[in-house]
Amino acid sequence: MSNYLGKANNPNTGNLEDCEFLDDFYGKRQYAVRFKDGTTYPESEVKGLPMNEHKPEPWEDEWKAGSFIEKP
Repeated sequence: MSNYLGKANNPNTGNLEDCEFLDDFYGKRQYAVRFKDGTTYPESEVKGLPMNEHKPEPWEDEWKAGSFIEKP
């Protein structure tokens, strides 16, 4: 189970706020988003991004494209 801190738009207030992304809250691999005011929503109803989510580095796209492979 992986929980993350992040920021998301709280549907109750319409503001971008600190929140927790809670894994397995509604079932296996179904996240919930809990705001400091205690309200909780399914992740699908909230726009936001966990702070811990992987963001590719620029070199990763080049690596996948094969530009790091030596050519004869």
